Amino acid sequence: MLTQAQRAAAKAVENTKKRMLLTKTPRVRIAEESGVNRQTVAKYIEHSNDMTLSMFLAAQQLTGGDPVKELADALQATEKDPA
Repeated sequence: MLTQAQRAAAKAVENTKKRMLLTKTPRVRIAEESGVNRQTVAKYIEHSNDMTLSMFLAAQQLTGGDPVKELADALQATEKDPA
């Protein structure tokens, strides 16, 4: 069973991935901003419910998101739904 912190992190990452797809943000741009290669970004997006903090911040910045609000919303959502 996942902890609240793990569920919140997964929720924030899921929402960030959706934002990346909706805004059609190129993976290469996220890779450049987070200091990794495009394949690493693809691995996290396609095969994981996690991502590095630098990748999360880069994705939020490039898509016009607010990383602090995203994390707060994810924490609040997991408090309401303890699953």
